[in-house]
Amino acid sequence: MIVMMWMWIWIASLQAEVPVGVYPSCGEVDATEDCPLELEQRWSFISYVPTNARDSIRAAELELGSGNRIDRAWRTTTGRWDVIVAVGDSGVRWAEPDLVNKIFINVGELPLPEGSDTYDADGNGLVNVQDWANDSRVAIDAGDDEADAFLDASDLIYTFSDGVDDDDNGYVDDVAGWDFYKRDNDAFNDWTDSHGTHGTGVMREVGAEADNGGGIGACPNCAILPLRHSDSFVATGDRIAESIIYAADMGAAAIVLATGGFSDSATTAAAVDYAWERGTIVAGVIADENSYHHNYPSTFDRV
Repeated sequence: MIVMMWMWIWIASLQAEVPVGVYPSCGEVDATEDCPLELEQRWSFISYVPTNARDSIRAAELELGSGNRIDRAWRTTTGRWDVIVAVGDSGVRWAEPDLVNKIFINVGELPLPEGSDTYDADGNGLVNVQDWANDSRVAIDAGDDEADAFLDASDLIYTFSDGVDDDDNGYVDDVAGWDFYKRDNDAFNDWTDSHGTHGTGVMREVGAEADNGGGIGACPNCAILPLRHSDSFVATGDRIAESIIYAADMGAAAIVLATGGFSDSATTAAAVDYAWERGTIVAGVIADENSYHHNYPSTFDRV
């Protein structure tokens, strides 16, 4: 299902201006210079087995590759900004370098960048946090303390939140996603351990920026909409349902749920149907605990 989701997004992304281009020769064996810099670290993406692992793979299996051939999709497209992918999980660390420029910004809650007559103040064909880089109203330390060294979406949240639901969608000041766990407009994951945070990791898998020296996501040009419904990868079914409905209402192409609900409700099932009817793909995880069990909402037919 996840592979099908990305195929759908890629097909929908063929004609648009994007921050990084395509890689016409990417996917040719060992032609790493023709691919994004970070690809060699992503075995789950590439269509061949890396050089340093071939001795451990049976010859008959070498042609199968190690991943789901995203490198070959990048020959045609690396996605586009108006394809929004929501991630419902434990929230986001705003200071994550691979995501800081990838977060979807809801302009319906924001004023135009200072001195600009368009939200695309830097004229690069998309609207992200960098369009407010020269706005004297916004300080880089206005938001999350962890991200005080640079401009990030939390700076916009804490600068422009005014208690008014400007876009009239029922979520006041939803500048960059929503927190269904703490019921506010900051989807920051305020709990972490030595492994980081689950939601941020999933967002990096989905859409980490390309060619920036960090990681790379499956759709490096898609906008990421962070939705928090727990402080971990397990959540209640009602909060997951709210995340799904919100993603569909925001026009997301997909919502990725690498999460599990410890409750199954009619509300969750109805939310999945709601998203389906609006063309938002709900991509769920079957879970990876080496056990056979129902992992909600992934067991629903339309996930």
